[in-house]
Amino acid sequence: MLKSFKRFNFISAAFLILFVLCSEAGANIKIGIIGAMDVEIDFIKQSAKINNTVTKAGINFFEGTLGSHDIVIARCGMGKVNSGICAQILIDSFKVTHVINTGTAGAVGVNAPKIGSVIIGSGAVQYDFDATPIGFRLAEIPYTDCAEFPCDEDMREKFLASAEKIVSPEKIIISKMFTADQFLTDPEQINRLQKLFNGSVCDMESGAIAQVCYLNNIPCAVIRCISDGEGDHKKEDFHAVEKTVSDVCASIVVDMIKNF
Repeated sequence: MLKSFKRFNFISAAFLILFVLCSEAGANIKIGIIGAMDVEIDFIKQSAKINNTVTKAGINFFEGTLGSHDIVIARCGMGKVNSGICAQILIDSFKVTHVINTGTAGAVGVNAPKIGSVIIGSGAVQYDFDATPIGFRLAEIPYTDCAEFPCDEDMREKFLASAEKIVSPEKIIISKMFTADQFLTDPEQINRLQKLFNGSVCDMESGAIAQVCYLNNIPCAVIRCISDGEGDHKKEDFHAVEKTVSDVCASIVVDMIKNF
């Protein structure tokens, strides 16, 4: 009887420790969310409970909660320098454990996604970085051995599950992201990139964010919604759809965080 009682106490204690550890792991999650423009993060801010605003390097960081998780939302501004600075501040100053990049994107090349398609990034390539004359691959950042910075698989699967609740499955595409501080419009360049990296989506931020997260060992995810591109959806269509597609993307982010 005494042995059974001791065994029961031991098992109970083990389960209690496991419960505490799991609870602490969940409580320690803090998610940074980056959009380049206000329209890309407005819906997320409205869905969250914001309790503090901090400005660093000219970027406003909105601290709060969404579901059961602490979050920090930032509008970084367009481009790789802005987004890279923002990601590093989130990691250093706000101690985020995960980073999400959300917003709009352009479609390029053969079989370009249609406007409204939801893109979940598998990785990101900074295609305007070219150190090939001194022996590196196109887009390879010297001394990282990476031309493509990966997105976190677990976060990608969670985004896939959330996206399927909000849009039809045929609108969801997993793709590499082509990132540069310029619009990608040259057909020859697009063809070359598709042959090298097999992607069809471009933006100006995700590659830098993915690089910063990779170097800091922070899980990163990219989710975008197509707003413009080539052929039947030109760049001038962007302003007509930017809020609609941004809100679709943001609603997926909100659902994913609530179920994280």
